[in-house]
Amino acid sequence: MGFRNEKCKERFIQEWLFNTADTPYREHIKPLTSCDNGSVLLETAGNKCSIITDPTGPLAACHPFVSPQFYYETCIFDLCQLLPSTYMLCGHVEAYILECSQVTGGTTEVGHWRDVTEKCGKKRC
Repeated sequence: MGFRNEKCKERFIQEWLFNTADTPYREHIKPLTSCDNGSVLLETAGNKCSIITDPTGPLAACHPFVSPQFYYETCIFDLCQLLPSTYMLCGHVEAYILECSQVTGGTTEVGHWRDVTEKCGKKRC
């Protein structure tokens, strides 16, 4: 069983490789943006993603149940690649809230994060 899983894992990894000779339109794939310490991108992404880790922010009620660190770090990585666009921020916040809801059985209320997050807007349903 372990052998099969290893083969599946390798196949999955190979499918996600995009900078290979057989990748169509390789010239359209942008290299990852550097988000080094001290860069403007890192500072901007960190400020926008800090809604996830803010101890007094709208998601603070989730912090005792789900560590925000992973969501914060992946948010920064994605925003560094996409700034000035911040549309991915909404997805990271929503993913954190979903994890919190699943862990707590939906008993934890979060604050009005859409009001303080650019471009996420009010939920339309």
